[in-house]
Amino acid sequence: MSSDFGAVSRLHELVSVAAQWCQDHGVRRYGAELDALAERITEIGEELHLVNEGLAGELAGRSERLAAAVSRSPARPARTPASAASVSASPDRPGVPTLGRRSTR
Repeated sequence: MSSDFGAVSRLHELVSVAAQWCQDHGVRRYGAELDALAERITEIGEELHLVNEGLAGELAGRSERLAAAVSRSPARPARTPASAASVSASPDRPGVPTLGRRSTR
């Protein structure tokens, strides 16, 4: 059982202990059912591990493709101070900046 999925691992342990308890106390039918359930939990844990690995690989691939696309994109024109909105204090509320207004002071 992979420790990556702690809840699945703990569930497997709980069901295995319950199965052993049933075997030790003569309730073999339930013990056998719990053993089968513990085995299925192990399989599910392995499947989750594979899905997790697949998703991690897919996300890494997407990040690489995005970085490559950004590096190939044309550079944006640089903003000049004249084209940028100026930031100045608001005459209505001193100390509060506003965009696109020039200070009259």
